[in-house]
Amino acid sequence: TGKLFFASNSERIENIKFEECSLNIDNIGKINIINSNNNHELWIGTQKHLYQLDLTTKFIKPFAFFKKESLEAIIVYDLKWKNDTLWIATSNGLYEFQNYPKTFIRFYQNDLLHPNSLSNNVINSIHFDKNEQIWIGTGKYLNLFYKKKIIQNLKNETSNKSSLNSNTIFSILTDTDELWVGTSGGGVNLIKNNQYHFITKETHNIPSNIVFSLTKDIHQNLWVGTKEGISIFTKINGAANDFKVNKILHNSQDKNSLSNNFVRYIYNDPNDNIWVCTYGSLNRFTGDLTSDKFQFERYIHSKNKTNSIASNKV
Repeated sequence: TGKLFFASNSERIENIKFEECSLNIDNIGKINIINSNNNHELWIGTQKHLYQLDLTTKFIKPFAFFKKESLEAIIVYDLKWKNDTLWIATSNGLYEFQNYPKTFIRFYQNDLLHPNSLSNNVINSIHFDKNEQIWIGTGKYLNLFYKKKIIQNLKNETSNKSSLNSNTIFSILTDTDELWVGTSGGGVNLIKNNQYHFITKETHNIPSNIVFSLTKDIHQNLWVGTKEGISIFTKINGAANDFKVNKILHNSQDKNSLSNNFVRYIYNDPNDNIWVCTYGSLNRFTGDLTSDKFQFERYIHSKNKTNSIASNKV
C-alpha cells in the first residue's frame, strides 16, 4: 500500500498491535523488502525506489545511488547486509555499498562483452553461503559470484538433465552441501553433490511451480512459499530427494487455515516463529507439524480497529 506499520507487543506474541509510522513522503510505493543492520534505521525497497528511514526521527529519504542524487524509478527486489556492506538487488543491476554513506564500491550489470558479468540486470534475490560466495538469482540464470566476478552461471540446458529446469530464479537457500533454488515455472531445484533433483507440482504435488520463498525452521523442515499455497519438506532418510511433503492451503470453512494461497514470503524469526506473508493477511504458524496440525493465527486489517495491520496484502 506504500504505508509502513510497526508491530509491537509488551510480553506475549498474541498481543501484537500495529501502529502506522507517519512518513514525510506521501507514497513510497508498494514495499517489496525491509532490512536493517542496526536499531537506528530501516532500509525499505519498493516498486519506486530505495528509502532510508531514521527510526528516531521517523524521517524517510530516498537513497542516493550515485553522487548525483537521482529519483528515477528503480524497483528494489532484495536487500542484504554482509558485515558493514549493503547489497541491493534491483531491476537495473546489483549495487554494493560499504560504510554508507561514505563509500560506494561497485555497480554490477550485464555486459555482453564480458563473460564474467551478471547474466541479467533484473536481480530477484541475493544469498550468502558459508564459503563467502554470493548466489544471485536473476531474471535469466542463477549466478555464482566470488571475489567481484561471476565464476559460474547455472541455467537450463534442454539436452542436459544436470541443469536447472527454469532460468528465472526467485529464491535461494543453502544448507551444508545443499543448494535449494525456487524458480518461476520449475518448482524447487535441489543441487547436492553435483546432482540435480526437481521437486515440482507434477513429481511431488507441491501447490505451484512458481516458488517465491524458501526458509528452514528449527527442526530443519523446508518451508516453500508458492503462488498457490505452501509445501513443507521433511526429510525421511539420507536420500537427497526422499522426504515427506505436506501441502498447506487456504480453507474458506476454517478460520485457522492459511488466509490466502498467494504466498509472497516466509520468515523464521529469532524466536522460531514462522510468519507467512500472503495476499490475504499476515499469518503466524501456531500448529504442530509432528501431528500434521496445520493452523495459523491471522493478522487482518479492520477499519474499526486502529491497531490492526494496514492492508491484507502483505
